[in-house]
Amino acid sequence: MFRSSVRPFSARAFLPFALLASCLFAACTSSGSSDAVRESVRVAFRDLRGGGTPMVIVNDGFLIDSGIEGETPAGRRKEYYSMLRTGVQPKVASDELMGKLLDFFDHQDFETYAINGPAPANAGGGVRQTLEVSSGGRSRHLVAMPGMEPARSEAFRETVRGYARTFNEIVQLQTVPADFEFEGTNVPASRRR
Repeated sequence: MFRSSVRPFSARAFLPFALLASCLFAACTSSGSSDAVRESVRVAFRDLRGGGTPMVIVNDGFLIDSGIEGETPAGRRKEYYSMLRTGVQPKVASDELMGKLLDFFDHQDFETYAINGPAPANAGGGVRQTLEVSSGGRSRHLVAMPGMEPARSEAFRETVRGYARTFNEIVQLQTVPADFEFEGTNVPASRRR
């Protein structure tokens, strides 16, 4: 008798693929994840030892509150990145990504060690690095400085490590004038396009 090499449909074998597909579909079409943050959020890391230029992530809620026009988050990002700029500008994260970042901060005990108010802008008092979260009209921050207790130091280090990973994964675009020269470039003007 002829034996087919094709196996009959098995629900058990199909289940992992169905779950993966549903997760991908939900991620691609979701406009309202439970992790999403709808309010304006700004997160800034600053290393005060190296000049203090902040590395900033904002969310779509920040763009809305800033009056950036656009019907969708992608439209607002496009409008925001199309504005002519001469300095380093924030990276824009989706509300969902910002929600996940803030959840990560919670798991690293951010609120346990956070100080109310904006982060210091200079290295006074031995402060070397800061991480500030501003949302809901409130700012709170962590600082790194010599002599910190080990638990506080570990919380800061792990929180910043997760922040840096997130910051590096976000694509940033920027519109600059044609004759704009980035600070620190060693490329002679004759080689620039």
